Order: sequence, then structure tokens, then C-alpha cells
Amino acid sequence: MKKSTKKQRSDEIIEKLQKDVEGFKNDYLRVLADFRNFQKRVKDEVVKEKEREKESVVLKFLSLLDDLEQAEIFVKDEGLRLIKGKFRRVLEELGVKEISIKKGDEFSPELCEAIHVEKGREDNKITKVVRKGYLIENRVLRPARVIVSKVNL
Repeated sequence: MKKSTKKQRSDEIIEKLQKDVEGFKNDYLRVLADFRNFQKRVKDEVVKEKEREKESVVLKFLSLLDDLEQAEIFVKDEGLRLIKGKFRRVLEELGVKEISIKKGDEFSPELCEAIHVEKGREDNKITKVVRKGYLIENRVLRPARVIVSKVNL
């Protein structure tokens, strides 16, 4: 074999190897990017699942708070009042806040659930709060249940 043919063959092999290396590098970078995206998705999903679990547990505790508030109407007991206060503080530490809704406020479908409509002097005014609503981390955890007024019924 001639030297020029060997050199040409050698250059072809080197060129092919360089293309292969570049292809492997691109494949590696693509797989690495996919893996990092996968890690981010898994991390985000774990965070979301923890939030869902927390919300589920807090919702169960809110029904207990409702019961304590109902009991307080009939039983005027200092111990009950203290327990309810402590219970509220624990919920606040978990990022739970009561939705500030009262009689006479404008009905807000983002924060409230209208369970009944009654005749009133103005449209879409809250006439009664049946069940308090709560936010968690500024998201509606449980909408307030309200009765809303309507002029023409």
C-alpha cells in the first residue's frame, strides 16, 4: 500500500471516529438533559403530593373545628374556648387562614359556594354564612358556604 493511501485511509478513520464521538457527545447531552428534566418533574410531583396530603389532613381537622365552634354555641366553657384557640393557632402555623366573609359582603364565586338563594334588596349579597371557608397558602382549601340574595325571585 502506498503512503498516501495509508494516510488517506487513516484520515478517513479519524474523521469517522470524530463524527462518532460528536454523535455520542450529543446523545449523552440529550440523555443528561432528559434525566435532569425527569429529576425536576419527580421533585415537583413529590412537593405537590405532600401539599395534597397536607390539605387532606387539614380538611379533616376543619370539620373538627366546625364541631368545636358549634359546641361553643351551646356550652359556655373556658376550657373549650382555650382548646379552640389552640386548634386555630396550629392551623395558622400550617398556613391555614379563615376566609374573611360576612353578611352583607358581595358574593365571590372564587371564595364562596352559594347553597341557597333568597329574596333580598340587592343582588349577589351574602345574607348568611352557613359554613366558614379557609385558605391554605393563599389557595382556597374549602370555600365558604353562603346564602345569597336576589332581588327578583
